[in-house]
Amino acid sequence: MLVGQVWVAASSDQNTLGGSVRAGARVAMGGGGAAALHAATRNPVKPSERCLRFRTMTLPRSFLFSTLGAALWVSALGCHPASAPETARNAEPAEAGTAKSARAAGADSEAATDKALGPLTLLADPPVPNAAPHQPASQQGWLGVALSPHPEGVRVDRVVPGSPSEKAGLAEGDVITSVAGETVRKPAEVVGIVGEHAAGDRLSIGLSRSGEARLLAVELAGRPVDTDIVRMSYVGQPAPELGVLRTVQGSLTPTLQALRGKVVVLEFWASWCSVCRYMVPTLNEWQARFGPQGAVVLGVTVDSVSVAANAANQLGMDYALASDAEGEATRAYAANSIPALYIIDQRGTVREVVVGYSESRLDAAENLIDSLLDGS
Repeated sequence: MLVGQVWVAASSDQNTLGGSVRAGARVAMGGGGAAALHAATRNPVKPSERCLRFRTMTLPRSFLFSTLGAALWVSALGCHPASAPETARNAEPAEAGTAKSARAAGADSEAATDKALGPLTLLADPPVPNAAPHQPASQQGWLGVALSPHPEGVRVDRVVPGSPSEKAGLAEGDVITSVAGETVRKPAEVVGIVGEHAAGDRLSIGLSRSGEARLLAVELAGRPVDTDIVRMSYVGQPAPELGVLRTVQGSLTPTLQALRGKVVVLEFWASWCSVCRYMVPTLNEWQARFGPQGAVVLGVTVDSVSVAANAANQLGMDYALASDAEGEATRAYAANSIPALYIIDQRGTVREVVVGYSESRLDAAENLIDSLLDGS
């Protein structure tokens, strides 16, 4: 569970999954609730080549806050105010195929659609799939741990695979008592000290492990881009349990145990997420094509069953859907930016993560599903 935890990166503000705090970074809901479905049709208007890039929308932080960890949760990815810096690459040309044609429809309506959707920050496509970062997003120091308060210091709740903390030997359950010689009692204090250093700096980490005092040396790395940190955290790891989900449509049992032996395409979406609707033709096609071969597409939303069912009808979603109204699955997968796809193999291991809308990443995910079903 990631809510209420801090992923330590260099920043004067607290960070979650390495993303710095941006005040007021919320989704422009355009009226909210059911009214936000005004653009959600069976033939969604797709941004033109100018704005077809890696796009995400961030879940409302009021939902993602936990009671105990509210002060520690910040938005890491996705939709930010219009003043936020914009980095994007040119979109790839549309290709033949049902899903690709559907994703390419409506280019002439670009200006009106973007105005209706509100400001979105366009982010560059994530790197070619692998579990290691492609390059640091900056030279800010990055430790790569999830932290929570502890009576004796700061507890390490999770270590990002491949991060400086893992290489130095930090482990889940360690209690950090000092960083660079300074005593720490709160996660924010660890964040602050790390934030004063750059990639390549070496810090001493004093900790307690099973009651035994230890001192480790950590060489900080540059903070990877947010999507890299998400991928590093999940790819190659056992898929987290989904918790209690309520079926919206479809006959499958929405648990990983029930789906073991199948390739699972797990999508996190919401009725108000304008970017999510561009995914519908692709996921419909995947369910029709790969379903008979042993794959299943499961869409999970924080919307209630009734709201999700209404959205599914308007969007023409032809795959299984479930409501995560309590947010348990959403937090377990750190799906605070949507759409987010997690490709899970037959053994329950996460094989790829795609955050946002990207044709190139969807093509790569489709090839991965094909190869998993072929056993290659």
